[in-house]
Parts: sequence; structure tokens; C-alpha cells
Amino acid sequence: MNLAEKAGADGVFTPTEDVIYPGTVVEISAGELGEKYEGKSRRYKAVSEELKAMEEHRQALLPRGNASEELRQVEAGLGIEQDLLHVDLYQLLKYFHQAVARGAHKTRVVHKVSPYPYSIAAQRNYLANRLNQRDFTPFLDLFADFADKMQAIFTFLAMLEMLQVGRLEMTSGDELNGFGLRLSA
Repeated sequence: MNLAEKAGADGVFTPTEDVIYPGTVVEISAGELGEKYEGKSRRYKAVSEELKAMEEHRQALLPRGNASEELRQVEAGLGIEQDLLHVDLYQLLKYFHQAVARGAHKTRVVHKVSPYPYSIAAQRNYLANRLNQRDFTPFLDLFADFADKMQAIFTFLAMLEMLQVGRLEMTSGDELNGFGLRLSA
């Protein structure tokens, strides 16, 4: 009260417990420790009873509670026996053997990697021979008679390598994008 008077309050409202907690009151005590940290008592409205009823209704909608039965159903669905919970080395090897046996009947996919019949060195020789025949060879003419895309890719890589080391020169033609190649002198 002294604190309220110092603060300049004209009045202080001090309700009784009945005013604060009207109706049915459920009293919960945390014992001696609760009294020390919470005060003499901690009261809650009868809401806890309503919450309990709502919880029971919700549990009735989705029946649960038999965890061992659920676990057994899951294990049966997976083909795992109860002894899997207590596995030793022998049982582990037995299960491994069963898994290998199950997988043995499946068709195995075999991937075969075969090298291309082209190499960058061979395509460098092709370019040197082809460009020796003429002074100016249009770029597109170099790719005209290839069997597949990979041969064109290997040739292009060989061309880039030869340009980098200075064995090829690029010349521009009269047409739009009409450039060609020739061997360096």
C-alpha cells in the first residue's frame, strides 16, 4: 500500500480469490518447492476438466495406445521377425544371405563403355592433310563428310588445339560467317 501511495494512486483494487477464480476451482499443489516459487497455492479454473474431456474425445476418433500390437503389425508387413530387435552376428549374416538370394533373381543391368574410333591426334592429322590440299578451306567444308556427331566434336577439339599452338590460322571470307582455315607457314 505504501508503494501505491508513493506512486500517487487514489485507490488499490485487491480482489479476493473468489472474485479472481469464480465457479469451480481445481487446486493443484507442487508441494514445498511450489510454495517457495509460486506462492502458497496455484489455482486453475475447471478448464482442465473440459480439456480432459476433449482429449478423450480426440483419442476416441483415432484409436491408439497398443504400441506393441502396432509394432508387430509393422514388423509383419516388412517381413521382419521379433528377433530382429535382438540381432547377433549369426542372425545378421543369415538376413544378409536372404537379401542376396532375393536380389540374385533380378536382372542385372550391364553398362558397357566402348571407346570412340576417333582421337584428337587422328583428327589433327586429318586436318593437316585436308588443309594441305588448298590454301583456304571453308570451315563448313571440313565437317561435310563426317559419319556422326562425335567425329565432328573430335575434329573441332583438334582444331581448337591447333589454333592454340599456332599451327592453324583463321581467315575471313567474303560471305557472312564465311571464315576458313589454313595451315600456318
